[in-house]
Amino acid sequence: MGLSKLRLPALAVLAATLAGTGECGSPVKLIYAKALQRAVYLDAFGWMEGHIEVENRGFEKDVVVRYREMQTEEWHDVAATYAGPIRGTFERWTFRTPEVQFSARLAATFRFAIRYRVNGQEYWDNNSGSDYVVGVGPRPLGPEVNLGTADVVLKKADLWPAQENGVSRLSGEIILRNLGFQKSVKVEATPDDGDTILNVDATYGHPYGDDTEIWYVQGDIPSPAGHRLQCWVRYTVNAQTYLDTNFGANYELRTVPMLMELTIASGDSTVPVEIPGGVTGPTVRFKGRGADNVPGH
Repeated sequence: MGLSKLRLPALAVLAATLAGTGECGSPVKLIYAKALQRAVYLDAFGWMEGHIEVENRGFEKDVVVRYREMQTEEWHDVAATYAGPIRGTFERWTFRTPEVQFSARLAATFRFAIRYRVNGQEYWDNNSGSDYVVGVGPRPLGPEVNLGTADVVLKKADLWPAQENGVSRLSGEIILRNLGFQKSVKVEATPDDGDTILNVDATYGHPYGDDTEIWYVQGDIPSPAGHRLQCWVRYTVNAQTYLDTNFGANYELRTVPMLMELTIASGDSTVPVEIPGGVTGPTVRFKGRGADNVPGH
């Protein structure tokens, strides 16, 4: 971990360094999706959410995720919501499915595809006919994170409260596409809107799926004033740098002592885990989890 005087990543810089690996020419592509869960006693509630890239081919458009939880045969549609421009004529849309209840000893696995209707035409991104799959819980049938066209995603992050020496612990997990053997992966964070940058290196974990890996982040940092950090991921390989800055907004981590509330949602939501018996501990709120490694993010 090191400290340096740098500024926050600029969107103009990101546009020149980020690249996606989706199917060329398609007007609709998954950027990334993840499955999440919250636990209440012996039950668990799972859902999935993600980001979609859509080419703006008309004002009136309909973007829908068709999915099913794989313990059932019933398919459902959930509408995606416009989130903003990406680059040129492309837009970002987001989605979140309703929660499904399952035993904490089992898993929730979601299979899905994306439908885009505009100007009387219909387009699908169904992962080249295989559908996309994400899952959460013990032994799911798919990964928690599906990168889609993204090359790096911050899967989770926790900011633990200061100890007596005034040092806090930053930990987390990063999912990335294996684009080369020699690579540098780290989380950069700032407690003061960019005046000071804290660097926490990530270490290789293990293969995560086809051509993807999981990397772990764990390091001590000076405890931030106000218990607040902004952070992002920097992944460098083959002389190219890929950044996950939550689509230019950066991720926000907060810690407040003596209350347990683990945030395992993404987007702009925080979902508490209810712990029986009045267990106390740190509060971790993680606002927004996404990837901006499509050109223009």
